[in-house]
Amino acid sequence: MNTYEGTLVVIPTRNRADLAANAIRSVLAQSAAAVAGVVVSDNSTDPAESSRLAAFCEAAGDARLRYVRPPQPLLMAAHWDWAASRALELCDASHVSFLTDRIIFRDGALAELASVSSLYPDKIVSYMHDKVADDRAPVRLQQSPWSGKLYEIASARLLYAVSQSRLHEALPRMLNCHVPRAWLVALRARYGNFFASTAPDFSFCFRALASEESVLFLDEALLCHYALSRSNGMSIVRGEVSRDNADLMAVVKSGGDFFAAPIPGIVTVHNVIVHEYGVARDETGGEKFAPLDEEKYLQTIAAELADITNPEARRAVEAQLRARGWVAPTAPPDLPLWRKLLSPSRVRGKLARALRGADGAAAAASPDEPAPPIFESVEDALDYARTSRGERVEQCPWAEYLEMKEVAWRSAPPGGALAVGTS
Repeated sequence: MNTYEGTLVVIPTRNRADLAANAIRSVLAQSAAAVAGVVVSDNSTDPAESSRLAAFCEAAGDARLRYVRPPQPLLMAAHWDWAASRALELCDASHVSFLTDRIIFRDGALAELASVSSLYPDKIVSYMHDKVADDRAPVRLQQSPWSGKLYEIASARLLYAVSQSRLHEALPRMLNCHVPRAWLVALRARYGNFFASTAPDFSFCFRALASEESVLFLDEALLCHYALSRSNGMSIVRGEVSRDNADLMAVVKSGGDFFAAPIPGIVTVHNVIVHEYGVARDETGGEKFAPLDEEKYLQTIAAELADITNPEARRAVEAQLRARGWVAPTAPPDLPLWRKLLSPSRVRGKLARALRGADGAAAAASPDEPAPPIFESVEDALDYARTSRGERVEQCPWAEYLEMKEVAWRSAPPGGALAVGTS
């Protein structure tokens, strides 16, 4: 059994010096006892961005902070893999977390993860995030309802949910989890790398679920993400090519496709996720991977159509869906299920309506549901998000569907054995 001996935070970034600086600040503001090291891996192609970020790291004057650059710019998965390898060389912490440059930690987040991993040092621990919807004015903060409870979830159950196109933030995507160093080393020994394929977060997720019988999920938002206009995912949804999603679009333009998805030529977030599901199923042997429900898959892709602002891209997706047998519904489609993963939902004793974040507006709320907090600036929203929480609820609304088992946390004795109880 391992023991918890500090957290190494890896921050991969590319041409986003200002955003990376915010991520770094959020780590250095955490409990000193929890942060063993911070490795910023700069994959920038713009020399000015690299110069600004390197200068910021030097000016920080913190011995725990290391700035590194790969020998040449890399595609995203290759960069994440290089960054993880370099970080493990530079710091011997027992646990590792990735923090992408559009995300910050809430105050006290790493101290909470240290508490959980001190009790269960061999387990991967995932957690939720809040979102600052800053792509339209006014700026809104969408906060996840939370119970603060710690759950164990069988990997097979999470994989089954993905096969049904039902996604939840409990999925361990490295950018939302605390991972034992020894587990990462074993992962590399098995596959030859930490991250692969097109989307490194979901590549890691499905490899982790294939390898582990279960993961722990802390039902609380420890992160907040923002800068939606710089989001790879949102630019993909809109059918746009930006400098931030250039890696993915280069694969498509070069004749590549998402070959492991039922419809390889569709470029949407859900199709990327399904592709990674198929890649991991094939490379791991697929014993835990349930067959994909194609009808639900088509419905979920169709639900993304409303967000594709590029008319040509939308028509192309519609044509491929119809060729597969999809018939357009007479009523407007539901919010895409991948957005229920990436956007917090409001809860009143059950999984309630998800907040639609792409246009900065909340879905219609019942009279007793408070509207999301509104701010004049992104900075004000982030300052508030660091110290505030969403509505506290009795239990995670997905607890029954995902067959979550609550495990003891704050009152549990050390030792690593999972004990069913209350937190």
